[in-house]
Amino acid sequence: MSDDLHAPRSPGVPLIRSKSGQRLGGRQIQLNFARWLKQAEITRPFSVHSLRHTFATRLYQKTGDLYLVQRALGHRQITTSEIYARVSDDRLRHAVASA
Repeated sequence: MSDDLHAPRSPGVPLIRSKSGQRLGGRQIQLNFARWLKQAEITRPFSVHSLRHTFATRLYQKTGDLYLVQRALGHRQITTSEIYARVSDDRLRHAVASA
C-alpha cells in the first residue's frame, strides 16, 4: 500500500486495508475509527458516516454539481445525494440576491 494519500487509486481498490491487505468490513472500520478518535482525544460525537456527509457537502460547495456528488458517492438516485449535499444559508442568500 502506498504511503502517498494523494496517489490515485484504481476503482475497487480498498482505501483502508487489514494487516493482511484485505478489504476491511464496515464494522471493523467503525471500531478502528472510534479508536483513532480516542487516540486523538477527539470527544465530539463523530462517525465514519459523518465523513461521507462532510465529503459530499464540500464537493458540492466546491463544484455546485449534484450529479458529480451522486457519482462520487455511488448513488443510483440523485434524490439520495441531495440528502448529503447541504447548502449553507449564506450561500442560499447570496444566490437569491444574485438572481
